[in-house]
Amino acid sequence: MSLAASHLAGLVIGRHILGVAPLARADIEQLVACVAPVIQHYLTGRLPVVATARTN
Repeated sequence: MSLAASHLAGLVIGRHILGVAPLARADIEQLVACVAPVIQHYLTGRLPVVATARTN
């Protein structure tokens, strides 16, 4: 949840506060199409399996 929230907060900061040109010019439908799959993955996707190092 915190990863999704920080992603959306970064998008808002980039678009409305910093005025990053590609974000500021994009229409809402385009932003949703780009960001929605990532947020959906953050919330419902499987976590990667990370091999842990074992010491003997």
